[in-house]
Amino acid sequence: MLLVVITMLLSSILFVIPNSRADEVSTNLGTQAENYADEIMKVHLEEVKKAQEGKKIFETILKDSGIKAKYGSEEYWKKLIELADPAGELRKQDPEKWEKIYEYAYEYSLKYGKKTTKDKQEDKDGSIGTKSTTPFPGGGGGAYNRDGAVNYAYTYVYNYNKAYHKFSADCTNFVSQCLKEGGGIPMVDEWWNGYWDSDDWFYYRNGSDDYDSKNDDSWSWSWVKVESLYEHLTNRGIGQVVPSVDNLEIGDIIQMDFGPDGVYDHSMIVTKVERTATKTKIYLTYHTEDKKDVPLSDLKAKYPKAQFRYIHIIY
Repeated sequence: MLLVVITMLLSSILFVIPNSRADEVSTNLGTQAENYADEIMKVHLEEVKKAQEGKKIFETILKDSGIKAKYGSEEYWKKLIELADPAGELRKQDPEKWEKIYEYAYEYSLKYGKKTTKDKQEDKDGSIGTKSTTPFPGGGGGAYNRDGAVNYAYTYVYNYNKAYHKFSADCTNFVSQCLKEGGGIPMVDEWWNGYWDSDDWFYYRNGSDDYDSKNDDSWSWSWVKVESLYEHLTNRGIGQVVPSVDNLEIGDIIQMDFGPDGVYDHSMIVTKVERTATKTKIYLTYHTEDKKDVPLSDLKAKYPKAQFRYIHIIY
């Protein structure tokens, strides 16, 4: 019965957002339906469904407002990121509607990128690039507190930190907390960047309400979204992709592409490493499914088609 329900859900994804990566999700993940009983995959599907609904809601808002913004245009993107802003009014007024538009905005950005028409022209002229190559200010030389990051992960893997929003898909939010709160990597918030720009990496708590219950905290995509965190770490020189688990240490990050469709879906922190003369065994701790010290080998066995990206922190 579970497989039938999942197949129906995947079929619905295919028809609702033809312009998103939903078709890839349906094709690539459908063959792994036997694995969908676990929390990670259920949440992943829910996020895709929210994005479908978000597209409908957003385009209805455009129509009702008399805004004729063409899909893929600069005007469409600007209005979308305005409504999807975590610090915007919509989240306070209607958090459920906002969340769906927010998920759609991120999915949309994966297809169309995060540049305006002006940015594209300047790129063409060779004057401005799309990615920051500015090294991270300060740090380096072992400034990253690996033990602190691991201790933070162990402390909050089951009992979420009340100072942060609790997402249904919380894996990257959790990893970012480990990097900052435990590892000591400072936030980046350059005033000229938007929350969607992976050059920035921040989370701001507003007030003392638990788990952002008043819906007034703010954060960057790079704090909570898998691909955006990857872009931030690698473009800022905080982390680098390495070819093998032999290059990993505790406090490093592994990301997972379930499909695989080329877009990574899940972030985890390395919390234990066992080495022998011939083998390195990696253990991972993560949110969404809330697991501690899961062997990487177990995940590879459970998701045989998944791809894994190894990020070594060099800050």
